[in-house]
Amino acid sequence: MRIVRRHSLSVYLIVAIFIFTVSSPTTNYSLAYTATAEPSAAQLDWLEPHGVSIIDLVGEVPEEVLRDAIVVYSNNGMLQYLSGQRTGNTVTINTRVTPRYAGSGASEHSLVNCLGQPALTDSWPIVSPAGVMRVYENGVEITSEAWLQRFAPGGRIQPLHNPNTFRYPEGDTTLVQLTEDGAIPIPENRGCAIVFPGFRSNLTATFTVETPKYIAIRTLGSETFTFQSYIGPGATGEIGGLASQLSRNFPNRHDKFAMNIPEGAQFALVTFPPTPVHPYVNEPIDLNLQLPGSGTYRIGRKNSLNLSVDHAVTAAIPLYWQPRDADQSGGETYLPTFTEPGELASLEYFVPVGVEYNRCMRAGTCSNAIIRQIYDAQMEMTIHYLAVDRINVGLDRIPLKQVGPRWSPGQTTAQIAGQTVIGAVPGTVPPANGPLYLPLVLSDIRPDVPPADRAGCPCGWFTPEGRMVDFIPGP
Repeated sequence: MRIVRRHSLSVYLIVAIFIFTVSSPTTNYSLAYTATAEPSAAQLDWLEPHGVSIIDLVGEVPEEVLRDAIVVYSNNGMLQYLSGQRTGNTVTINTRVTPRYAGSGASEHSLVNCLGQPALTDSWPIVSPAGVMRVYENGVEITSEAWLQRFAPGGRIQPLHNPNTFRYPEGDTTLVQLTEDGAIPIPENRGCAIVFPGFRSNLTATFTVETPKYIAIRTLGSETFTFQSYIGPGATGEIGGLASQLSRNFPNRHDKFAMNIPEGAQFALVTFPPTPVHPYVNEPIDLNLQLPGSGTYRIGRKNSLNLSVDHAVTAAIPLYWQPRDADQSGGETYLPTFTEPGELASLEYFVPVGVEYNRCMRAGTCSNAIIRQIYDAQMEMTIHYLAVDRINVGLDRIPLKQVGPRWSPGQTTAQIAGQTVIGAVPGTVPPANGPLYLPLVLSDIRPDVPPADRAGCPCGWFTPEGRMVDFIPGP
């Protein structure tokens, strides 16, 4: 595992890749799966904040806003939203897949994400509920060719580590077992790696999950900002040569924009294009550098140099409560927070949209024309202001904290709750523990949802599998 850390106004990024040494990529076995009995809200002192998932945005935020949004990003690649729909409790999401490549020769393989988002250093996770997944290459289904899989567990769990690494358990690697109708069963998760033999391209994936509709969303306005590539200190991955050239030729820059937040807005949803050259990669380096990736944006505190933790995907995040970047935490056990948003800090892209990868970026030998093209290029990012209303029961209100550099797990929280189920019946996903949800009948009659009591907050409203769908500010 390679850990890459930027300092001051820069990002945290972790680059890691699975290296598998299994002799046969064609043999399937039953999926070994760990099911946990979720602790009740009364058993949890706190949970970390999570972004509101694309699963809860579908059907609530206009399709034209979500289209092409980066909804998952990790060392296993990237997913961009293409389309989606909700029918009752069934949510279907179609995505463009950017994989990551590993191995060489006969051991070449491609890694693909699912809808859960890992917590990279101080960025936020997103829990995805159980469902199924199908993968396509050039429009032809290749799901049956999936070989290995690894799921970071979902659930209402506190982190195992502080922001110096992946904060949550990453799960075990197993061979894929398909469902009876040929899909990949996906347990609740905070990210995954699905491995296909060979270097695959032009990939898409379709996800189907079952989950009640918990929230209604109103879009109250948006602002679009033009930003440019990042120049300044920090980790540069495999394109340090280019970063050095830019720093020698031009002054540092990191664009920030004043936000005009409309009345009633509670959440921000930021959409942006991927960078065409993603610098934090493993072998084969030149091949992976040509695959697009995401970066990080942050909320800035009003009239201050304080910046929030890193946000790397399009997910709804609270506007009026943000933990501060771990580099600005002063080494505290929990990250300090602020409640006065003032500006949006742009994506820290070294290479802007419209510039293709060139080997000179590694060596630091790019021509003046390429350097000038990078410096002059402009991109757009848009912040959408949202209001969220809870419309269903089945959620628990749990206080929020985010761990800092001095934090370590104690013995008072439910790190592993319940029992382990090994050797699931082939073609199935083990049944989840917790309440059974009946289909939500969409009508003008809504369940009597509990009030948003602010005592002991800030708090999040969490689903049984650990997905945060709404936020309560402090008193």
